[in-house]
Amino acid sequence: MLRAKRSPLKETAEETHEGTAKDDIAITPLAIPMLSGPGALTTSIVLFGQARGLAHKAVFFLCIAAVMALSYLILRASASGARRIGPTAMNIMERLMGLFLAAVGVQFIMTALKLG
Repeated sequence: MLRAKRSPLKETAEETHEGTAKDDIAITPLAIPMLSGPGALTTSIVLFGQARGLAHKAVFFLCIAAVMALSYLILRASASGARRIGPTAMNIMERLMGLFLAAVGVQFIMTALKLG
């Protein structure tokens, strides 16, 4: 990600050729496991368990609906925005996100070692 080049380990030449021959290639966005993964589910269960009364539970479900709507809008805007920016801007964004991911990983390791 930091070099913004496709790794030959990610796909073979046969996969690339087969992918270009197809009209529709379905992918799974990486954001979906983060939005509805074990961490999000556990947090939701804990927060719902802490809700006391009907008013708190209604606010909980309104917050869930707001997160769903906001996530939909952000993912929809990112899909159309990715088509508008050029390949150079995409490479820059990929490098920045790779750097951010590396920094988060280092911070996790430092926190686990009690150095941070």
